[in-house]
Amino acid sequence: SLECKRLQCLEQDIEHLMQDKTEMQSIQESRQANSLECKRLQCLEQDIEHLMQDKTEMQSIQESRQANSLECKRLLEEQIRSQDKTIEDLNTAQSTLARQNAELLALA
Repeated sequence: SLECKRLQCLEQDIEHLMQDKTEMQSIQESRQANSLECKRLQCLEQDIEHLMQDKTEMQSIQESRQANSLECKRLLEEQIRSQDKTIEDLNTAQSTLARQNAELLALA
């Protein structure tokens, strides 16, 4: 009878140990999953950081392009003014030459 009780106690101990083993395996699997999720989140954080850097670089490039565009526009307008002045000067010279030519013809 005592031996029977002792065996029953041992069986219960074994059953509890098996339950503990199952729980420990479950905890270990959960830790592994958490570790993988942690690594995934770290990678996502790095990706976000790189994307923010890329965004800053893209904004800088866009600002540079806008500045270049304004400078090109300014230079083009300056060139047009210069060409307009040259045309005006050529027209004046042509008028002067035509007048001088007419004067010379009148003298001849």
